[in-house]
Order: sequence, then C-alpha cells, then structure tokens
Amino acid sequence: NITDVLIKKQFSIDQMYTTAESFFTSIGLYSMTPKFWARSMFRKPTDRDAVCHASAFDMGYHNDYRVKICTEINDDYFYTIHHEMGHIEYYMAYSENQPYVYRSGANSGFHEAIGDTIGMFAISPAHLIKLGFLQEEAVNSH
Repeated sequence: NITDVLIKKQFSIDQMYTTAESFFTSIGLYSMTPKFWARSMFRKPTDRDAVCHASAFDMGYHNDYRVKICTEINDDYFYTIHHEMGHIEYYMAYSENQPYVYRSGANSGFHEAIGDTIGMFAISPAHLIKLGFLQEEAVNSH
C-alpha cells in the first residue's frame, strides 16, 4: 500500500511532485519549468471554491505549463501526479520550437495513453522498489 509508505516516510505533497519530476528526468525527459512550480495549484485553496478535477495545461506562452490538483497524500494522487505531469511532458515535447498552431496533441486518446502509461509505471513494483517503497523480497516471494 503506497499510502501507508508515504505516510510512514512522512512524504509531503511537494515531495510527491519532486519524486515524479525525478522519474521524468531519470528517463531523459524534461524538468518542470519555474512557471510550473510557481503557478500550478497543488493544494485545494482554503480561501475560495475550486474545481478539484486533476488537469494539466499548456498555457501557450513562454514555457508556462501547469497542473491543477487538490493533492492528498495517498496512492491515488501519487498515480495522478505522474499521469498529469506526463501530459506536461507531452506538451513540452511537441511545443519545442513549434508555432502555436502545431502545439496540440495528435489525438486526445493518445494523450491519455501517455498519461496512463506514465502513471502505471509510477506504481509498478520495479519503480516502487527503486524508490524504497517496496522491498524486493516481498515482490519476489509471490
């Protein structure tokens, strides 16, 4: 159970995002931009109502990519963070040196497949062992 491990290791919401970013950079993808860190909504606001459906955005201007996630420390959000940041990686890849008119995904289904693939890898036993969330012996004993 990833939730139990996150709590036991006293993971913060910020650590969940930096762990996801480390995953992407470890496979040769992009670091998140300074605007991502400054302008994304990682927590549910306490001073106003907000729609909390997790979403990723390419704001279309000067490397401004954002997520909107009312993050809680649990396994669902660990997956969701990787999924949504997978969309950001895809945005970054096809926006590099492209005019705005060409800065959209080939197909929304493919975009979701990218996010789901990243999310599934994030919760795979191999990745969880690498993070120290699972013991290799526990996986191999089944």
